[in-house]
Amino acid sequence: MLHHLGRALWQAGRKQSAVAAFERSVDFDGESASSRKSLASGLLELKQPRAALPHAQAAVDLDGADTEGLNLLAACLAKEIRLCDAALVCERSLSIDPAQHTVWSNLGGLLTDQGLMREGCQSYLKSAAISGMPALHSNLLLATHYAGFSPQQIFAEHCRWAATYYPTAAPALLAAEPVAAVFDNQRSTDRRLLIGYVSADFRDHSVAFLIEPVLAAHNRDRVEVFLYSATRTNDSVTARIQSYPGNWRLVAGVDNAAAAGMIRADRIDVLVDLSGHTAGQRLGIFAQRAAPVQATYCGYPDTTGLPSIDFRITDEYSDPTGATEHLHSERLWRIQPGFLTYRPPDGVPLVSPLPALRNGYVTFGCFAIRQKITGEMLAAWSGILRRVPNSRMILKNRQVADPQIAAAIRGHFTRHSIDAARIEFRPHTPRLDHLQHYADVDFMLDTFPYHGTVAACESLWMGVPVLTLAGSCHVSRAGVSLLTRIGLPQWIASSLDDYADRAVEFAGDCAELARVRRNLRGEFARSSLGDPLPVTTALEEAYRAMWRDWLSLTESYAPGRT
Repeated sequence: MLHHLGRALWQAGRKQSAVAAFERSVDFDGESASSRKSLASGLLELKQPRAALPHAQAAVDLDGADTEGLNLLAACLAKEIRLCDAALVCERSLSIDPAQHTVWSNLGGLLTDQGLMREGCQSYLKSAAISGMPALHSNLLLATHYAGFSPQQIFAEHCRWAATYYPTAAPALLAAEPVAAVFDNQRSTDRRLLIGYVSADFRDHSVAFLIEPVLAAHNRDRVEVFLYSATRTNDSVTARIQSYPGNWRLVAGVDNAAAAGMIRADRIDVLVDLSGHTAGQRLGIFAQRAAPVQATYCGYPDTTGLPSIDFRITDEYSDPTGATEHLHSERLWRIQPGFLTYRPPDGVPLVSPLPALRNGYVTFGCFAIRQKITGEMLAAWSGILRRVPNSRMILKNRQVADPQIAAAIRGHFTRHSIDAARIEFRPHTPRLDHLQHYADVDFMLDTFPYHGTVAACESLWMGVPVLTLAGSCHVSRAGVSLLTRIGLPQWIASSLDDYADRAVEFAGDCAELARVRRNLRGEFARSSLGDPLPVTTALEEAYRAMWRDWLSLTESYAPGRT
């Protein structure tokens, strides 16, 4: 009865009361796997994974063949950052029922959290094959950038994704007649354009720190802004974004066809994707050809593969002319002075003095997620540490809170003759506290081939320069754009040997590091990275040029013309 009461209370939205009923049910009959699962699930929903974990474990102990209980246990372990243990439980669940596409996807994430990228990609691939869901296949596409696949292989997989899920998504600019017949937007080149942005990240998220300054700086005499939010969890950043002049539309929970209908009804001229193949992506809206001109911008470092997205907005530093066109289904549209700008969070700490001056040794840092830290990078960092006596390194991310993951990384360093005591692990912390940790780092060592973007902006804003290694395509050239625009081209290496040599050289000149640190925030604020107006103006000009291109290409097919 108590268990049934708890379920009824839960369905009525009285979650705290429901959990209390589940607790009494467990007190009454602790041998009921159902009661244990309900209590664990309720506590997990209320963001109490530590309290939920023993009940999920008890449910599995009572019925080890129940995949629901196993999956609940895996979720609790993952929330407690016991990622390796969670992966083992997922594997146990899949051995019982290998058709669970969500569990394959979860396992993919847990394996990549450990740096097991190829294994994670295989799990993502199985998830997509079983489910037929494009969003789950997108997980694989993002993971390919970490896993050592060639740019050509990555492009081919993106194109396969589009052909599999959206085979009828024809490119509008090559099929002008049917598309022109759909839209009755006012055919004028100089009027105020209607610009729509689609994102699941209008919240405290990296993408928000890139798009919010643009939203604030848009010239409302030239453009009218519509935000199509797939954000399911709103916060103070959401509220601030909603406060800018414009139109807010909620598309979370709205299917792609209906969302595309909303956008057509708003008569959007240029629709801009801000997600690519990241979590919450709504590329299915773009496959519906929701607007005459469609583009992707700043949320993903690669092509979408979707032929109905006409343009990808980038810059000459990240995608040099002639270098990456063949790796995109979109036409690349390069803007000057650069493709992005950055807004630091409110309450950001002051820049600290150079830590080497108080420590007597240099501290390198990398605050990238585990997925970006390849074996090649660990070997390169080990070589740098060997060449810089008494130096230290701080690695900070969510995954290193798992002792097994930290131990595995430590093992990479020890195999390269680096004393484990020289490596410090720091777990994920809230954003403002996270920024405080830059006070302990002399300079950052960027990852390769997947550069940091927002992480690099954070570091530079905190006065901490970033050493990056330039690659051949956007994912490995974002740092080139940032450092060139802020006036630090000497921090861009051309090879792994050059990367190591520059790290050693910079580590040997604390006076120069201190000078850079003192001036860096001011240089950032004065550059186009910190001043959104030049980038936003360039974006608006790009949108207008795209619109004019569409008008020109569809002139003979416009409604009412013969």
